[in-house]
Amino acid sequence: MGTVSAQSDAELLQAVREGNAAAYGQLYERHVVAARAMARQLVRSAEAEDVVAEAFTKILDLVGRGGGPDTAFRTYLLTVVRRTVHDRSRVESRQVSSGEIEQYDPGVPFIDPALAGLEKSLIARAYLSLPERWRAVLWHTEVERLKPADVAPLLGLSANGVAALAYRAREGLRQAYLQLHLGAPPQRECRPVLSKMGAYVRGGLARRESKAVDEHVKSCEECNGVLLELTDVNRGLRVMVGPLIAGPMFGGYAAALAKATATGGAGGLLGMLRRLRRTPRQQQAMMAGGTAVLVATAAGLLLVSDERPLQAAHPAATPVAQSPVTPDPVPVPVDAPSDAETPVPVRAPSPSEAPARVPPPVKTAKPGPARLRVTIEPLGALVRAETGLIALRLRNYGGSASASLSADVRLPSGVTLIPAPAARPGFAVPAAHPFTGSSGRPASGVPSAQGAAVTARGGGGAAVAEAVERAAGRRSDEAAGAKSDGSSGPKSTMDGWTCRPSSGGATCTRRPLAAGQGTAVFLRVLVAESAPEGGGPSVRVAAGSLRVRAKAKHGVRASGAPARFATDGPVTVRAIGNTLLTCPREVASCAEARRRAGAQRDNDLWPMMALDLDDRSETKSSSGAKLTLPKGGKVVWAGLYWSATGDEAGPIKLRPPGRRRYVTVKPADVAVRELPLGPVYQAFADVTHLVGKSGTYWAGDAPMEEGPARHAGWSLVMIVSDPDEPYGRAMVLDTATVIGGASRRVRFPLGGLTPAAAPARAELVTWEGDVDLRGDKVSLGTGALTPVGGDRDRSNVFDGSSRGVPELTFGVDVDTVTAELGADPGLTIVTDKDVVLFGVAAVSVRARQ
Repeated sequence: MGTVSAQSDAELLQAVREGNAAAYGQLYERHVVAARAMARQLVRSAEAEDVVAEAFTKILDLVGRGGGPDTAFRTYLLTVVRRTVHDRSRVESRQVSSGEIEQYDPGVPFIDPALAGLEKSLIARAYLSLPERWRAVLWHTEVERLKPADVAPLLGLSANGVAALAYRAREGLRQAYLQLHLGAPPQRECRPVLSKMGAYVRGGLARRESKAVDEHVKSCEECNGVLLELTDVNRGLRVMVGPLIAGPMFGGYAAALAKATATGGAGGLLGMLRRLRRTPRQQQAMMAGGTAVLVATAAGLLLVSDERPLQAAHPAATPVAQSPVTPDPVPVPVDAPSDAETPVPVRAPSPSEAPARVPPPVKTAKPGPARLRVTIEPLGALVRAETGLIALRLRNYGGSASASLSADVRLPSGVTLIPAPAARPGFAVPAAHPFTGSSGRPASGVPSAQGAAVTARGGGGAAVAEAVERAAGRRSDEAAGAKSDGSSGPKSTMDGWTCRPSSGGATCTRRPLAAGQGTAVFLRVLVAESAPEGGGPSVRVAAGSLRVRAKAKHGVRASGAPARFATDGPVTVRAIGNTLLTCPREVASCAEARRRAGAQRDNDLWPMMALDLDDRSETKSSSGAKLTLPKGGKVVWAGLYWSATGDEAGPIKLRPPGRRRYVTVKPADVAVRELPLGPVYQAFADVTHLVGKSGTYWAGDAPMEEGPARHAGWSLVMIVSDPDEPYGRAMVLDTATVIGGASRRVRFPLGGLTPAAAPARAELVTWEGDVDLRGDKVSLGTGALTPVGGDRDRSNVFDGSSRGVPELTFGVDVDTVTAELGADPGLTIVTDKDVVLFGVAAVSVRARQ
């Protein structure tokens, strides 16, 4: 049996409110290791102690005024540490003066700008709805992974009591999570299953009821997602709640806390005193505000036995004074009388032990040092025998410019860099080899134009706009950018980066990065057919004496889709499209079907005929779709995709708004796949140079077959800048993948995008979907999604509807879905009855850096 702590955190907090300074010293002893672990993820080691002292001081001040935490001291402390670092950086960069942030209330939830939106995830909302005591035990046991015996003193329980409380808290979390789902509300058939899900996870259902739940979740993407969340709430807590409380550096915090050893709180305070005496006078002023109260608390703490339980003192016996932190403050005692105007000093054995008054902080214009954060990730997925993209992103969140940058990139085994010509920085990067489909054979023998865009300097808008302007006059053959033999230059240049191949990877250099600015370079790589699955790429960045490193979680995968194009900035994705086949227009029920009515809305039910809507003699088949760009937005990249029944692909005609004649567009890549009724193809061409404004785009005369159960159509997929969008990331994955039959569920990893709970938009292009065959579902990791257009049925997404067209588009789907990304970002597509060719996914998401 465990032993019960003399006083829990809640009891100590109450003692502090009653005037017991030593009680706060005990809280300091218990939690200072965690505070240091958090601070050292955010600032240099030399600054960490100052941040910790300032955070404890602010909480003491608030508790003394009747605010602050009641039970969950640790999570409250970590939030204040993060907020303190955030406010210090704002003062250093002179965004605000110290006086403007001095009176902030640490009790107000602090949402790091890098994590905006995380608090809206269902698991985070469920956690925040729990009683504070339950939140505390879940944080310590599930998120920090402390042993019950280590948590027992904090909660005033035995180790067994902690385990029992944690069990009840987990059950409460599951119930809160289910209630949020039921409040959506879910579909009618899902509600009975969701109401039983909690008992199912606990093993409390009868065998018959458990089997019914099993059968339902097999076919329901949303309920399957709920079941996964409930089965592993511990993982959800670490993925969602951990970063919500501890910020983007939660992983480093958790590792540092696990390695940290307990140290004496009094010794730590005395060490702080010694460091203060050795510090130059000007720096003493900056440190004084964060240490003065803790110095006073230390004096009281030294008078208390280390072994005896702490007893709450009378409010008037040991009031605590706070030294001033602004030129003319009003100090607030822990429990001061209402008519008190001046603080009462702590009693000490001798005058020499009384804390000395420290001059107020001196404002300085000297900026803080450069601080770099680097990430490296494959975009989409690295797939064998295909080219791919790897994003290297770097941000300077310090107060000064960095030194010149040098990045040493290590690539996984079997992955090599494809150098790009320096003449066209930041655009389509040519492949050194022909495009290879998942079948492993070259599709067309034409070099691929898979590309990568320059990240924006600073916020991103200027570079995106500049990129658009440079791309406006580019010819389509320049988009490929390589010689006919696929050769390319010796180096890549993007956003000031110069990258050259090196043994095992690449070496990239760049000029210094200004304070508050971000940069990225997208590296084109070739994955060998024999490349092993395993660890991801890594990078070490040097900037003068500053060193940072990062490693991707994933490397080569067995399945997925590589990114064709990617960019960072205030960007979003758009797609339009239409069919090139229709039912016989002379049949009366055809008009009804085209209006999305009646019982014959599938191409399987008609002898499909060429659709020619432009009334021009130069086309035998044609259709249009309306594009509406965001106000002030421009097209950063545009790809034209077309597909039809048959294995012979060829050119298609495209007529942008404002042009009198069609432009013939030749395919750069072609993939041929087998559907139950025969072969189908998907073709691609980069048409950025042809797409630039809102209006109706027309396409026609793609190679196709007429007859029953045939399809033919086109789609224009774009990444566009949007001045109203926050800084984000966007990428285009194209993968001609057959889904249905034996492969009813396929998942495409979305590597390189912001992780969990970030708002995302996806444009999906799918061929040969049938509106009357239900069971088509799409998920971004948080349950089945409802498409924006068509019948808006999340159980029948591929219903012959295309953005930009109000009528039925036989065999062609261009769908828009929006959601929050799941914990492991990925696009999952399920079809129970239909067999479709999934073509393209364009995804944009708000970034967290």
